[in-house]
Amino acid sequence: MPASPDSKREFKNQSEREDYWAGQFFNKNYSKQSFDKYNGDIQVNGDSFKYSDQVFVISNIPIDLKSIFSKGIFYPAIITGQIKSQINNNEQPDTLISGNKAIYNLTRTDSLTISNFEELTSLSKSPTKKRFRFWLCRKGLVNPTVCFIELTNQSATDKTDMKTFISGAMLTFYKEGWIIV
Repeated sequence: MPASPDSKREFKNQSEREDYWAGQFFNKNYSKQSFDKYNGDIQVNGDSFKYSDQVFVISNIPIDLKSIFSKGIFYPAIITGQIKSQINNNEQPDTLISGNKAIYNLTRTDSLTISNFEELTSLSKSPTKKRFRFWLCRKGLVNPTVCFIELTNQSATDKTDMKTFISGAMLTFYKEGWIIV
C-alpha cells in the first residue's frame, strides 16, 4: 500500500496496519456492485473448485467460508472475465516468447489460488453485509494480490450464523487491491 498522509500513524502490529489499509481501501474504492451466482456445475475435490474450465485452489481458509465457492457466489470468471487461455498442451507455454508467456500467465483461467481468506469484522458494520480480504495467486507471478469482496444477505440479523449468512448471500463488491511485496 502506498504511503499516505497517515503514514506516520502508529500501529501495534502488522495485522492492525493491514486492517487500517483495508478500511482505507473500502472508503476510497467501494461502489455497490451486483454479481450473478455461477449457474453451472461446480466440481469440488478437496480444496479445488472447478467451474467449467476455470479452477480455484483454496488454501488456509476456514471451513465455514468454503461455501462461498461451493455455492457459486464467488468464482474465477469474476476475476478473469470470460477469457479462456488458448494453450492446448503442457509444453506449449514453454514455446512462447517471454512477453507472450507473461500475458498468458496473467490471463490463465485454469488455476487461481486463493489463500488467507478472512472476514474483516471491523468493516462489517451491518448484519446484512460482511467484508472479506484474501490473497490471489496467479501461476507465473511470484507475489500475490490482496483482494476484497463484500457479501450481502438482506435477511440476515445479528443472530445469523456464517453458514446461514452465506447460504442467502450475494456478492456485492469485488476489487483487487495491491500486490504483496
